[in-house]
Amino acid sequence: MIIRIRRALKKTGMLLLISLAACAAPVRERYYALSVPADSPTVASSVFDRDIIMRVTDIPEIIDRQQIVIFDASDEPIILDDHLWAESVRGGVSHAISKNLSVLLPNAWVTQTPSERTHYPVRVMIRIEEMTAVLSRTVELRASWIVQNGNDRCQESGRLGVQRAIGIDAKASDVVFLWSDEIATISRAIAESIVNVDVREKCKPN
Repeated sequence: MIIRIRRALKKTGMLLLISLAACAAPVRERYYALSVPADSPTVASSVFDRDIIMRVTDIPEIIDRQQIVIFDASDEPIILDDHLWAESVRGGVSHAISKNLSVLLPNAWVTQTPSERTHYPVRVMIRIEEMTAVLSRTVELRASWIVQNGNDRCQESGRLGVQRAIGIDAKASDVVFLWSDEIATISRAIAESIVNVDVREKCKPN
């Protein structure tokens, strides 16, 4: 497992995670999950109280694996075999966005699975177009989404990319923290789209 990390470090001359390869003893695996900010303010002037059914439809294939994947300054991937996601990447992103929407729209009921409880729900489909971390450059997340309000003529689409600077000596925990922060920013934009489509007169339920 560590061989892949060593080769990447030797090729790029970087010291990132050198401690993982420094000792002969087996390295303990570490698990990571995307977090949700505890102090996110609600969407301004929002009294939205409908059900939301959301789904993440696409995740970039290169990062859709248990190991966390970052890139060196030459844009070559480094697979961190001992730094693992606690759940699937798609599941982690879905749960993070769902939790963020619940905070941003506190009167709404957010779910990823339709049930008998849902009544005239707003449906949100989200596509993660890019989710990368390039050492000494940026951690980037780009997403697009469609919000449907019960019928085809009542929908709104959006797209947003967010970048955060990162150093050459960044740790896996730093990358996950920045992705979490970027997901929170994108979740706010999605929440605003939900509110926008809900207040349109032509989208009101009969």
